This record gives sequence, C-alpha cells and structure tokens, in this order.
Amino acid sequence: MAARAEGTQTGDRERFPLRRDEAYLRAHQVRAAAENAVAEPPPVSDQAVRLIPAAGRLEEIVDAITAVAAARDQGVVDQGRVDELRRRLRDLVAQPRRDPPATA
Repeated sequence: MAARAEGTQTGDRERFPLRRDEAYLRAHQVRAAAENAVAEPPPVSDQAVRLIPAAGRLEEIVDAITAVAAARDQGVVDQGRVDELRRRLRDLVAQPRRDPPATA
C-alpha cells in the first residue's frame, strides 16, 4: 500500500505545475468576474461585493500552497504552515453561502 501511495504522490507532483496554473487561473477568474459584477444591479452586485474578499483569500491560498510545495521540493516540510493552510481552506469552504432568492 505504501508503494501505491508513493506512486500517487509522484504522479501528483508531476501534474502539480498544470494544476497550480489551473488553480491560479480559476481564482483570478472568480475575482475578476466578481469585480465586473459589482457594476450590475442588485442582487448581483450585492453578491459580488461579498464574493470579492473570498476570491482574494482563495488567491492567497493558492500562493501559499505553491510556496509549501516549493519548500517541500527543497526537502523542507513546515508542518505548521501546512496546518495553517488546511485551516484557511476549511474556513473558506465553511463560509455561509447567501444564495439569491428564487425567482418565479
């Protein structure tokens, strides 16, 4: 089982640059879409204003994950930083969602 996990991690590391680039792109797209939606009439603009800070936090998390991965490539594992990232991701996911009212 350890060999399988090791192989999976190796494969994941090989795909990391592509996944990182995709994560950056999506995080930036979310922020840009929210910033553009601020000009729309309510309730769209109201939701966009609430989304912008979360989109910024998502961008910061992607940056921090990249830094942890780069350090790991150099043989440095900062478990405190990894734990902090996990907490930040949980906090981001746990944020209450405010869906728009249903339309008839």
